[in-house]
Amino acid sequence: MSITPPDENIVQQLPVPRPRVHPRGLLTRRKAE
Repeated sequence: MSITPPDENIVQQLPVPRPRVHPRGLLTRRKAE
């Protein structure tokens, strides 16, 4: 797994942490408040 394409890295770093952190962060903030 040394030859990792930059496309997969960007695709896994953009749409993965953004959409998963948004709904979870909003739900945690609303429940925390």
